[in-house]
Amino acid sequence: MQKSMQLKKSNCRKQQEDCAGVAIISIGNVLRQDDGIGLAVLDRLCEEITYPFCRFDLDCYSNHLIDCLKGHNLAIIVDSTLNQGNPGNVTLIDLNAAIKHRQTLRLNSCHALSLLDELQLAQWQSRLPEKLYFFGVEANNTDWTEGLTPILEKQLPLITQQLKEALDILSPSNSHA
Repeated sequence: MQKSMQLKKSNCRKQQEDCAGVAIISIGNVLRQDDGIGLAVLDRLCEEITYPFCRFDLDCYSNHLIDCLKGHNLAIIVDSTLNQGNPGNVTLIDLNAAIKHRQTLRLNSCHALSLLDELQLAQWQSRLPEKLYFFGVEANNTDWTEGLTPILEKQLPLITQQLKEALDILSPSNSHA
């Protein structure tokens, strides 16, 4: 991938070739308060787990999602949601099931339209991983201000733990749990 694509790929623990088939992808704009929750959760997750996975920080560039899905058995997309629920509430959606059954997704992500377009294109190209999930975190505020709101900052450890637990359950090899 070219550097000009703005795609940031990193791995918290091991070489890129050794990602255990797992990709965790954050989408969001850190300049819009809670829209940056995905990046904050992955930063914290990297401090807490010891097994390998490929990490992709797409910022607002969800049009690079297909590149992140390639070669993985499991992908989890972490983004903020605007479902008018309580800030910090987590929604976990099996995207493959929704796509397979052509369900209408009520995915009120800040990036939902382009995200769904990308997933449909990936399906058409037969590039979806075996397991694909959306881990949405309800935002409190997405105004143009850097940093999470205090309510999400306070809940960050719990939200990260919820992602860690989901990863332990969904991962192709539970031997790292």
